[in-house]
Amino acid sequence: MVCTRRSPCGTGGGLAARQETGPPLATGDDRGVRAVGAISVDGRTILATGHADRTVRIWDLADRASLGRPLQGHTRAVERVATALVDGTPVAVTTAGYDPNPRVWDLTTGRERGEPLHGHRRRIADLAVTTLDDRAVAVTGGDDATVRAWDLHTQTRIRRALRFPYRVHSVTPVDGGALLVGFADELALLPGADLSEAPHQLMRPGDDDDAV
Repeated sequence: MVCTRRSPCGTGGGLAARQETGPPLATGDDRGVRAVGAISVDGRTILATGHADRTVRIWDLADRASLGRPLQGHTRAVERVATALVDGTPVAVTTAGYDPNPRVWDLTTGRERGEPLHGHRRRIADLAVTTLDDRAVAVTGGDDATVRAWDLHTQTRIRRALRFPYRVHSVTPVDGGALLVGFADELALLPGADLSEAPHQLMRPGDDDDAV
């Protein structure tokens, strides 16, 4: 359980007991934490938090200490954080709503990895990390009615956009490697997380994949 000074969650001993296991994280952001991701490396849990002040912060959960300075680059509040282990390195992928370019951060060095991930033209509504052919893949969905995917090892898009009839509001990996996509009041299941093909009935006839 992770708490902040702005959002305390009690005192005591653990999630099972519905009690806090230590002091809140002193984020220093009065406008609040918008997102959090966690990853365990060699028995050490590292957190990445997304903030309303447009920064990303890295924490050592054991001692509640901030690791380095806030990471800057996004132009809007950071609303989604997802973590992955890429070639042995813990990373965080972050998105910031109307800032349409996801960013990838090295949680060991506290630096951005490569360039932002370009592709979306409008607000990014959701972010997830999944595995495709044993490689970590970031998946995003947004108001441009597309789902896009990037190989986090090379930070390149693994295909053109998957296009849906309406704005995409959620992307969620499920058992077996499938991807569940929410758009308008409908859901689509992409079996086996096969991001190389979009279901025919969801494509807009005559559309170019990258034209938005």
